[in-house]
Amino acid sequence: MLRSLALLAGLTYVAVAANAPIREVTSQAANSSVPPRFFKGYIYWAGREPLRIYTPDGYQMPVIPPSKGTAQAIAVDTNGALAVAWATPSTGGIDLYDSSGALVRTIQTGRYLPAFLSFAEDHCLWSLGSQMIGRPYNPAREDYMIVRKFLPNGQQSSAYLPRSQFPDGLEPATNRGDWGIA
Repeated sequence: MLRSLALLAGLTYVAVAANAPIREVTSQAANSSVPPRFFKGYIYWAGREPLRIYTPDGYQMPVIPPSKGTAQAIAVDTNGALAVAWATPSTGGIDLYDSSGALVRTIQTGRYLPAFLSFAEDHCLWSLGSQMIGRPYNPAREDYMIVRKFLPNGQQSSAYLPRSQFPDGLEPATNRGDWGIA
């Protein structure tokens, strides 16, 4: 009898879940040549200002006002904090926002342009990016570290993976649609 009740409860749960409404979201994708990007269920459009981010359940997060450059990537921490990597033709940085969408700090990265971000369990932020010189998006030829780790206070704590480990022509972390290391 107990098994029958458990089976009935399980089937009832599945039937109810199957009838839950599907959330429909109308996006900017159809009107844009910029493809959407994804981060752990979040969807956003790098290169579109103001930056709009949709949560995994389809709701729009607070609109992020235009940063100092063009948004390149996002990362969302388990505590709701948001990191947005941005780039201009000559400099880059990462804006850190709290869970309400208020800007907490900006990490200036200079010629290093972060293109991919991810939070670790200890709330440190990791980035993968490329270093530029001179004119816009001209890759640096000197060796530099393409992976960088930032502490929760915004200070860079370490850097890894020398650019020289990869052949010329295969640039690290480009979000401009060309082939690269990601």
